[in-house]
Amino acid sequence: DELCAIAEPNYGLITNIGRAHLEGFGSIDGVRRTKGELYDCLRARKGIVFFRAEDKTLEEMSEGIDRIDYGTDPEARIIGQATPSTGDQLFLHFSWACPTLGIEQRSVQTHLVGDYNLANALAAITIGLYFDVAPERIDEALISYTPSNSRSQLITSARGNQIIADAYNANPSSMHTALDNFLHIEPLDRPRTVILGDMNELGESSHEAHQELYARLKAHTASPLTIYLCGPHWVEELGASDHVLPSVEELIARIEAKPITDSLILVKGSNGIHLGRLLPRYKQRAHGSTVLTRSEQMLIFVVEQKKRATLSIGKLIVLS
Repeated sequence: DELCAIAEPNYGLITNIGRAHLEGFGSIDGVRRTKGELYDCLRARKGIVFFRAEDKTLEEMSEGIDRIDYGTDPEARIIGQATPSTGDQLFLHFSWACPTLGIEQRSVQTHLVGDYNLANALAAITIGLYFDVAPERIDEALISYTPSNSRSQLITSARGNQIIADAYNANPSSMHTALDNFLHIEPLDRPRTVILGDMNELGESSHEAHQELYARLKAHTASPLTIYLCGPHWVEELGASDHVLPSVEELIARIEAKPITDSLILVKGSNGIHLGRLLPRYKQRAHGSTVLTRSEQMLIFVVEQKKRATLSIGKLIVLS
């Protein structure tokens, strides 16, 4: 409510209601209630909501507000479909269309790793179209955006590794999403390594969340999987070992003593664990500041294309 009172938004986007910052919000219901204050404000101000069509929670929460949807649902206003990632092509490639505006299917090759980023890209497209950014300019912005802050960033090391760096933030929802995408990248029998840091700010949910994630890792049998876990929460849950390290410094020492080679690697954890310090240790080529979410970064790229126009677009709030 306080932020809405300051910004007085005309438009709003909530990317999801996930299990993040539970220590502060108390529960998933607390997350929903707090983020829902944006919708309450827009409902009172007769604003407009942009939301993902497949998210039934956001659909229910936004009842009674003018809204525009996007997603893989063929009934959505903006429709998109990702091409499955493979070892040769880890970047998100997708097609999109907007039949109501007469925009036929278009193809976009991004520099973002993870098919789960499709929703972020479609959100940027939806808002860009609403504010009259030409489809060609939208595509150009999405194609040219290259992450460089450990958010869906691809790094190729000299040891034959491909590293998916998503080490700025982590919560149970984003961890499972990233892990599911990672474990299903073709070919499925390719050796893989996960380097996962603690999930911070979970409060009383921390024990259950870390144990649930560990069970998910141990259940994987489709390909060789090496597991490194880093942070005091993991040590508390599993005890310290060669593969469960209390700090990133000890993790770095362990990996330098026994280097990882020819592996697909996922690096993900809460920023407070500082897994980003691991990345410069690789002789790397990054494919690729103020730290923004992927949705915010792509929205800036798209809306920047409109700067030469004099259109007043009002105030937009994005909650990730």
